[in-house]
Order: sequence, then structure tokens, then C-alpha cells
Amino acid sequence: MGDTEYERYIRTNELFEQLRPIDGLVAHDELLFQVTHQTAELWMQVALHDVRGAVAHVEKGELAEAADLFTRVGIIEDHLTKQLAILERMPPKQYVHIRRTLGRGSGQESPGFNAMLKMGETIWPAIKKLIEDRGVPIVDVLDAPDQHYDLHVLFRSLYELDQNFRTWRFAHFRLVERQIGGFVDSLKGVPAEQLVHGMREHQLPELWAAVNDFTKRVNAEDRERGESTQYS
Repeated sequence: MGDTEYERYIRTNELFEQLRPIDGLVAHDELLFQVTHQTAELWMQVALHDVRGAVAHVEKGELAEAADLFTRVGIIEDHLTKQLAILERMPPKQYVHIRRTLGRGSGQESPGFNAMLKMGETIWPAIKKLIEDRGVPIVDVLDAPDQHYDLHVLFRSLYELDQNFRTWRFAHFRLVERQIGGFVDSLKGVPAEQLVHGMREHQLPELWAAVNDFTKRVNAEDRERGESTQYS
């Protein structure tokens, strides 16, 4: 353990032991690569913890507290996206050396990421029950946010959480494309281009379907009034 209270609390000695020794690095940027992924796993644990906490608040009817935690999850996702920008500064040649030490390891095996892929399964049951208890469809909240302000704030935090997750996935694909290319096999033998399909997936598809329903409602109202609309 370290000599100071800070070192003992953060457990810095144990933390640093998880890193490859400097004299054992296969490339200068291996330290960057390892720290980026290790810290990402830690941040994902915080995000998942906050999701569970937010769901508990929803179940208690504490919507402001839930929205605050969901918003924080979105901020963590944004942070994960931004730290990938540091890896984009790594020359592909550096990654060649690192890749040879990974065996068949892949980010697809990340326990944190695979758990975050299921966030919607954790969140939606509580949101669905809330909607049913309130008797207010999502489209009505979009149509009259001031009348359902607590729901509006909650849903907005969820839209941002879902959107930021997809942005993070896109940033990861962009990094892979930059380091190894989009049309070569990954270490798992899967073309990197397959990552594109995941970027189209929503955690909470019901929320996004409601946006379509809202626009259709607006269009129908405009047509009834004989007004043209720029939306399809």
C-alpha cells in the first residue's frame, strides 16, 4: 500500500500493478492503449451503477433524481467517446505491435460494454410501468412537454443516454477504421464493417418510435388545417 491516506484509499499500488511494466511494453503506445481500455471498464461500471440507481428512483416516483442519474450516464458515455480521440493519435504501426499481443482478444469481449448493451432491458420495464400508471403516452409528452414537465425531463435524459451510447459506438468504429481499416477481419475473424450494424440499434426503441408518432400527428393536424408541411 502507499504511504499516504490518498494512496491507500485509491489503492494506487495495486492499480499500477495492473499495468504492463514500462520496460515490458511492446510499443510506446501500449501504455496508452491499456490505460484507455482499463479506465473505460471502470467508467462503464459507474454508468451501470447509476442506471440501476436511476431505475430505483423511477420505481419510487422520484423522477428528478432519476433524470439526474440518467443524465450523468450520458455524460460518462460522452467521456468514453472523447477518450477514444486520444487513441486516434496512435499511429497504426504502433497498434500492429499491440495487436500481436492480444491473441484473439477483442473489445466485443468487454464485460462492461456487453452489460451496457443491455441497459435498455434494465430501464424500460420501469419506464413502461410509469407510463401506464400516469396514463400519458410518450407522444403526448412530446406534444405538450410543459404539461408533463417531469416526464419530459426524464425522457430527455433517456434520449441523451441512448443517443450518446450510439455516438460512442460510432466513435469506436471510426477508431477501428482508422487503425486497421473497415474491410479487414478483426481478431475474431469478423470484418470491422459489421460494427456499423450496431450503431443503428437503440437501447430504448419505444422512445424513438414516439418521435415518429409525434411527427405523424403534427403532419395530420397540418393537413386537416389545409397547411403544407415540410415533413414527410
